Amino acid sequence: MINVFLCGNNNTALNKNFHNILDKYGGIELFSRNNVYSTCSNPRFIIYENKVVPNVKSKNGIVIFNNQFYTNENSYIKNCIPILNSQNLNAVRFLKNSFSIAITCGLSLRDTLCPSSIDFPNNIITLQRDILSISGKVIEPHDFRVTLSKPISMFDILSLCGVLLLSDIPSLNGYVF
Repeated sequence: MINVFLCGNNNTALNKNFHNILDKYGGIELFSRNNVYSTCSNPRFIIYENKVVPNVKSKNGIVIFNNQFYTNENSYIKNCIPILNSQNLNAVRFLKNSFSIAITCGLSLRDTLCPSSIDFPNNIITLQRDILSISGKVIEPHDFRVTLSKPISMFDILSLCGVLLLSDIPSLNGYVF
């Protein structure tokens, strides 16, 4: 199972998109402030929702920072892969001393994941540098298609692609969101 920590406001479209799309790619078990449920008997993803960045030590964990997250003196992440919008300066500051190699999402040549072509419902996403999946597999730079069933934000698209790539879900045939 892959642990996905959604840090920030729990009632965002990001969270709903993560629930629906990760459920399609292997099922989820959700732990949030008001909900605990599973969509299948053996889910691939466990989603933890928290406004405050928790004290996280997880070998196969991914931490998603939305723009409205909070920290306290006990907040830290270890052995997890952070995914963030490269314009999220609070997340950048928080991660500065974490020694984590982050997956950045945005429009810059320095971002790990960025859109190459945007044309609803078909988008081309570019992985701009090698990343190491949770299982230790090297994923080399490439372009892949993401087909949308409804409009969602670019950060949601890019961060979901990051989770799927890190989870060894091949992008060869593209993703459908």
